Amino acid sequence: GKISAIDVDLLVNNLTPQNTVSLLEEVEQMVRRLRRSPETLHTLPSTQHAVIRALFDTAQNQELLKMLCNPLTYGIFLENFTANILLDNFIVNKDYVSGAMVASFLMLQEDFGSKLTRSLAVTAAYNWAMTQHDQIWPNYYIQKEEPLEEVKVRVSYVRNPYFDDHFDLRVPEHIVGKTLAWGAQNLEGSIRSSCELLGWALYQKWNKVSDLINDNKEPFAMCVVDKVKGLLIEAKEEESEEEKISRESILTKLNQVTTVELDIHTELMKLIEVSSKLTENYDIEEQKKLYTSWEEQRQIEVERQLHLYEKQRLMAEIEEKKKDLKEREEVIFFFDNEEKLEMMLPDKKKKYYPKKNSLKFGKKKPKKVDEGYIPPTVR
Repeated sequence: GKISAIDVDLLVNNLTPQNTVSLLEEVEQMVRRLRRSPETLHTLPSTQHAVIRALFDTAQNQELLKMLCNPLTYGIFLENFTANILLDNFIVNKDYVSGAMVASFLMLQEDFGSKLTRSLAVTAAYNWAMTQHDQIWPNYYIQKEEPLEEVKVRVSYVRNPYFDDHFDLRVPEHIVGKTLAWGAQNLEGSIRSSCELLGWALYQKWNKVSDLINDNKEPFAMCVVDKVKGLLIEAKEEESEEEKISRESILTKLNQVTTVELDIHTELMKLIEVSSKLTENYDIEEQKKLYTSWEEQRQIEVERQLHLYEKQRLMAEIEEKKKDLKEREEVIFFFDNEEKLEMMLPDKKKKYYPKKNSLKFGKKKPKKVDEGYIPPTVR
């Protein structure tokens, strides 16, 4: 039957840790069907929050990251509260890949939220960038099914391939690098300059690296400078002569920059702690208000849906009564409308009887004359 936004919202908000796992497939299908229907315009913000919380509370991280990786398919987006919960959990459990992926979703949304959320996102991205990448970066993007047989279709023109350098990013280093570079821009001091430098280097935007070195007035962290030097020294295949000269120039500049012994990870953790203390009370009150407003909105939508169902039921009853009255009217006024009803009947096929002198019977043979015949005498 038809799926509505309020039906999905009621389902996901009534999930418990006991039934979430058993209903996981049904929830995934309903969220996807809702996204592909016109009802997606009426999706409540509490629906996305409830889906993320339900999957997180039951440790369904793979399914959760899959939905977040495909927002056009599922319509699930992060907001400050869910982003804080996920980032904090992955940082504490040292799940650097999942933490960096969640941070990258904020970058793709181009909204790092509050100062606390931004600090968590930068920390998650930095942790992944500075590790040896022992954990594999999973590919949760839904792939289009290729046809079994190659079908050639004539088209008027061929569209040139386009790479938007944002949503089309698939290389993990580029994704995390852009997240780190963008997220660090609202930080301060050496933390900002060091994280931004590392981000542009991972993203391989060497012109940005060069501009940052020239314009920066803060010292860079020694650990980050060493990491960037390592990225520059790594041999690259199919590198043009111009790119080679640019990287060698940047390497020379890095040897001349002012550095400082600074543990960026420790400083970022301190920044998270300070930000959480500053925003803790405000965030709690805001979340309470948000839950209250969602409950009120849900109640309004339920009443609207019930009113719509009642209206549809009454319309169906009216149509049934109209049909019954029409049938009774035809019975009562049958003889008054007999001619009209006969005209509505399909024409009967008349049976064709050929004439005796028609071609079907052929020509009549002449009678034989009896020459010995004597007609009777009439008196």
